[in-house]
Amino acid sequence: MSASIECIVFSKLFADRAMLLQPGNIVLIRGRLSLREDREPSVICETIEPNPSNIYKDTEKNNPQKKQRSGIFVRLSSTDNKKIRKIELLKDIFQGTFPVYCYYTDSKVYKPMGYIELNDAVLQELKVICGEDNVVLRK
Repeated sequence: MSASIECIVFSKLFADRAMLLQPGNIVLIRGRLSLREDREPSVICETIEPNPSNIYKDTEKNNPQKKQRSGIFVRLSSTDNKKIRKIELLKDIFQGTFPVYCYYTDSKVYKPMGYIELNDAVLQELKVICGEDNVVLRK
């Protein structure tokens, strides 16, 4: 019913996700399995995400009443948009656990941008940076 496995988190990822790695927090870790003859198996962490509501994504695809992903969704014209730097600075100031996603209209692709503190000031500033119609909050 329970077990443990060593997870190796490199310093850059640890610095970005340290707030999530607290006792009692539930996180979703994705990574590579490290198998060596002289050691127990371990996981080399590549991503750490907060409190997954449903880690079985295959079952979501078959569910017609699929729950929408929560987060702040920002629409930008392209990946080289100068507004991205301003959003990154805002995330550095308001570090948190609420996901931010960006939709790039040129490539029609959603990409995760990281995590931010969810509050009215952050939402207002994102709307100033990107435009009122280009920021959507889904809880």
